[in-house]
Amino acid sequence: MEDFWFEVVEIIQTIGDGLLFGSTYALIGIGFTLIFGAMGKLNMAYAGVSIAGAYTGLAIHILLEAPFPIVFLVSASVSALIGYLVYQACFRFIP
Repeated sequence: MEDFWFEVVEIIQTIGDGLLFGSTYALIGIGFTLIFGAMGKLNMAYAGVSIAGAYTGLAIHILLEAPFPIVFLVSASVSALIGYLVYQACFRFIP
């Protein structure tokens, strides 16, 4: 009977993981669509900025053991700063 409950828990965990990963990919895809619609240009740096924010949040959480609101604010701020720098360096010159 223990094996049955172990398999049920594993299935529920797999479904949860799939939903979380799928929603993350959907958010990044929606971001690509919004940026392309607003700028009329395909910004491939968006993926890099998203990953930089994710890694920043992971590093802050692991190294500093900061609470979630702090991790969220810092990683969002770092992503915004990198996105702004990419815009200033690359996209503002494109008509």
